[in-house]
Amino acid sequence: MTLIPEHLVGRLLENGAEISDNDDHIPLLGLINPETGEIWLVSELSPEEPDCAFGLFHLKSDRPRMGYFALPHIRHAETPPGLCIRRNPTFSADLPLSVYARAARNAGRIVTDQSSLETAAEELRKEKAVLDRQFGEP
Repeated sequence: MTLIPEHLVGRLLENGAEISDNDDHIPLLGLINPETGEIWLVSELSPEEPDCAFGLFHLKSDRPRMGYFALPHIRHAETPPGLCIRRNPTFSADLPLSVYARAARNAGRIVTDQSSLETAAEELRKEKAVLDRQFGEP
């Protein structure tokens, strides 16, 4: 099974190729381990190593975190016979990864409900406003 649909590969590679201080891409893909509930929200693929993805992930014995992860490890994760890591067909995002990360930090797990995301987005807006005032940004 292909974890990343072909129509998303180009967009994920483009996101990975952008280098700036303002990179905060919308996650384009959600992956889930149906056995353990492990979740990965993918926002970028490395152009240099396309099997290396960036996003937010929550493994069963850890807290949610943002970072790089290897797609081959996900593809070969141990699952019971008949199960495998799969795309979450209901996942759709319209907010940047930082909002999902803040919501996950608040909840202790990756969440995608609108209320949690709106709360996280508002917290990030307030923090940015404080920083902008402190450092004179417009």
